[in-house]
Amino acid sequence: MSIPTRIARLNSNGTTDTGFDPGSGLNASGHCICQLPDGRYLVGGSFTQMDGSPKNRLGVFKADGLVDPVALPANGDVRVIQKQADGKIILGGGFTTLAGISRNRLARLKPDLTLDPAFAPSFSGAVRALALQEDGKAIAGGFFSEVTGTARNNIARLFNDPASQSLAVVSTSRVIWLRGGSIPEIERVTFEIDTGSGYGALGGSVARIPGGWEVSGLSLSGSGNIRARAFPNDGHSQSLDEVVHTFDFTPVIRVSVGGDLLASGADVDFGVVQVGSSSDKTVVITNAGLSDLTLTGGTPVTKSGTNADQWAIVTQPASPVAPGGSTSFVLRFTPTSKDAKVATISIASDDAGSPFALDLVGDGMPGPGSMDEDYRVTFNAIAAVSSLACGSSQMTVGGLNMTSINGLNRKGFARVDYGGNVLSQTGAGANGYGVETIAQLPDGKWMIGGHFTSINGVTRNRLARLNADGSLDTSFNLPANSIVYSISVQDNGGVLVGGDFTTLGGVSRKGLARITSSGALDASWNPNVNGIVYSMAFQMDGKILVGGIFDSIAGVSRINIARLEIDGRLDASFDAGYTPTGGGVSAIWVDNQGGILTQYDSGLERLTLTGTEDGDFTNLARSVVTMALQADGKILVGCSHGSPLIVRLAADGTPDSSFVNAATGSPINAIALSPSGDIYAGGANIIIDGQSHKLVRLKNGLAGPVSVLSVVSSAEVKWERSGTAPEAQYTLFELSEDAGSTWTALGKGSRIAGGWRLSGVSLPVDGMIRGRARIGTGGRGSAFHDELLTFAGLAVPDLKAQFPLGTEIPDDGSIRFQGQIPGQSIMIELKLENTGFGNLTGLTVTPSTSTFVVTSLDLTTLAPGQIATAAVRFTPIGVQDHAAALNITSNVPGAKSTYQITLRGRGVAAPVVTTTTTSNLISTAAKLRGSVKPNHDETRVYFQYKRTNSSTWIQAPAIAFTGSGFITQSLEHDISGLTAASAYHYRIVAYNSVRNSADPVYGATVAFTTPA
Repeated sequence: MSIPTRIARLNSNGTTDTGFDPGSGLNASGHCICQLPDGRYLVGGSFTQMDGSPKNRLGVFKADGLVDPVALPANGDVRVIQKQADGKIILGGGFTTLAGISRNRLARLKPDLTLDPAFAPSFSGAVRALALQEDGKAIAGGFFSEVTGTARNNIARLFNDPASQSLAVVSTSRVIWLRGGSIPEIERVTFEIDTGSGYGALGGSVARIPGGWEVSGLSLSGSGNIRARAFPNDGHSQSLDEVVHTFDFTPVIRVSVGGDLLASGADVDFGVVQVGSSSDKTVVITNAGLSDLTLTGGTPVTKSGTNADQWAIVTQPASPVAPGGSTSFVLRFTPTSKDAKVATISIASDDAGSPFALDLVGDGMPGPGSMDEDYRVTFNAIAAVSSLACGSSQMTVGGLNMTSINGLNRKGFARVDYGGNVLSQTGAGANGYGVETIAQLPDGKWMIGGHFTSINGVTRNRLARLNADGSLDTSFNLPANSIVYSISVQDNGGVLVGGDFTTLGGVSRKGLARITSSGALDASWNPNVNGIVYSMAFQMDGKILVGGIFDSIAGVSRINIARLEIDGRLDASFDAGYTPTGGGVSAIWVDNQGGILTQYDSGLERLTLTGTEDGDFTNLARSVVTMALQADGKILVGCSHGSPLIVRLAADGTPDSSFVNAATGSPINAIALSPSGDIYAGGANIIIDGQSHKLVRLKNGLAGPVSVLSVVSSAEVKWERSGTAPEAQYTLFELSEDAGSTWTALGKGSRIAGGWRLSGVSLPVDGMIRGRARIGTGGRGSAFHDELLTFAGLAVPDLKAQFPLGTEIPDDGSIRFQGQIPGQSIMIELKLENTGFGNLTGLTVTPSTSTFVVTSLDLTTLAPGQIATAAVRFTPIGVQDHAAALNITSNVPGAKSTYQITLRGRGVAAPVVTTTTTSNLISTAAKLRGSVKPNHDETRVYFQYKRTNSSTWIQAPAIAFTGSGFITQSLEHDISGLTAASAYHYRIVAYNSVRNSADPVYGATVAFTTPA
């Protein structure tokens, strides 16, 4: 082997290593070199050849000295090479391109020796020195005055990728030092230990590991410091990196909650938690020491403090905890009353600082069933709330012996907003004992029933209809001869009235009657209940469940509960199969699964659709007066006695333990849910916290109601209703295409999981949907909860008529043709544009009379944005007004499914004028008189006069009249300045477009003589 030029590898004794044979070596100076992880050598310098192969200033030798084919040409010398721990390599020198890519004197290679595009500083002059700091920043020195546009004289520091390193004592036998990112790569490391007498060699076996170095085979104990030193070598400079790690072979406790490391004595805040509910936090114990952490005592975590009973330690943590390991336990906060709570927990261990303490804080917030203390509504002393109807924005309250609310005169009923403010009302209200039931009607009016015989001083026997503002609707009067207890509104607008009456409107009706949507007694609907009806509910199929005190319907035995067909006939397929007695059935409802919830002798049960008892339901053994259902299936029950008076059940009848109510006193007569999910309960004497109330609002949890109306497609509408939203007896959907001014019924919704839907509809491109949910309490109080949704951009066609092009003629708009002489015609071009997002098909344009004819229609199918032209001709058949409906039909949904435009035109002729005799004739003045039939849209009229012996007519000042139409109209005009005792002629003159001003129509000439 010949001695190579300018490059060699030496043995440890300084002799040449013949295992590395670079052939002829470098043809010019080699300035820097570094060994790659795979044993190859990256060489930089001023050379242009390596062992005779063209290699411009940068190349690679294999481990045996052969030239590697990798090509990294630089157009200037390479002076410095610096390796990073992540395998990337920074090069400096005098080059301005590297591997054919612009790089001004500094560049970085990826581990695969391709150029790194993310690193491209620009130096104005050569780089001669390069070093990496421990944080990865690079310091460059050389002959430059500027770096990437910033002045720097011969030395600069550059930002670099992040660098990382960590020295750790993993166990008594092993230490690792991990180095990554842009931290400088190292060729040699040393490890030392200091246990109090100064640093000395650590011993053990040092070896590379992925990402760093390790020392193994140690026998560490006690405590001390480990020092690691690194000796980078870039072939050009030498430096030293050093890091120190303190170790302690004792257990060290670290405690964290939610990822946050806590010091002993720190607070753990559970925030606001509803009374009766729970909030959990996981406490993690980590051993940061180097020997096992032992949690001491039979129960290492203990609690103490004022409210320690509000917290529970769900499970004790496991022990021991290995070095670096962790264990955990769960703390549960369950407040049993409102306001702030505090406690402390202690963790006992063999850590030197034991015990480790944490202060617990949390707030109890009144939960479901607790009274809302911000709600205050007062009544006169002997009043009792008997019914509640919660509408979209207000509540109507019915009462017995009720004369005032919040100090305002309100007899029997009142409207109250959800803040407790009494709304304005006309008149004195209901007389007598008062109101038992209230129901909102679809048009916003209210139907009330009870014991009264007058409303606002007007006779109304036990049944009345009120306007939306609470005033009496005087157009309705169907007197009942005894008490009305229940009113329910059907989905078709019919109103069912129940009570102990035997006549309604003077017609025989026992216990139950139907009033049509127009307000008349339904003569064909007569179940003939032998007794009293207290409550009613509707099934999804429209059948009617009836509860009360009765023994037969239509002569068939039914004890206190029955089901009717929609037409009022008894449904023989339903028979409850038991005989309730006592107070009868005052509460009944259909849940969201179709089960029938009904009050019976000793409580509440659920029946199947055939009337048999549902064995999957846990009966409530309480005396039930009223109930209301949430959309999530939970059941609110108001009881007549016992404690508490208000309970909530799960859908299967089991008690809801999260609902805590303390109401006692007299019966809960009415219970209702507002659209926001708040619970309202009324009675005569509801006692909570020692205070008596007649109307209370109860909290109903943090989650609240879900009520989301959506348009799924042009054919389907969905209404999600869940959570604490009030359950609906049925839902109706309506469409408005005029921003809510008018509404068109779409249909009745059907149940789906979590709500309601209506399919098979045909929605327009845009408009408004109104969902109407009938909510209430089995006939004792009910209203509509309305949800509105504005939608746009559905993938359906839409239609816009234009005449002329650019001027819209709306649906129900009109077009007026110019007047024409009978038999003559005029044409217009009506433009019909598809402004929607789907294809418009089946386009037809048809006038309703023959005076208007569509002579052509160029398109019957229109893509979105396309315009069709309809040529429409008007040919009058007489001198008169003409009108026709132009019906435009297509597949456009909604109100425009027949788009109608009124066409108007006139058959016109010359005006007809008649000169009549003068009046008010004096020596110098006269009143000229005549008549005109315009026969046109516009006709102008004037008079002419002259001396009899003159040939020149004088035109009287213009008459302030422009006539139109086909009715003869009388006109007169005063003239003055006449000559006494003189003979005159005058005539009336008129013109229009048939006979214009140059060729007017003249009336006959009439003579008159002025007196002397």
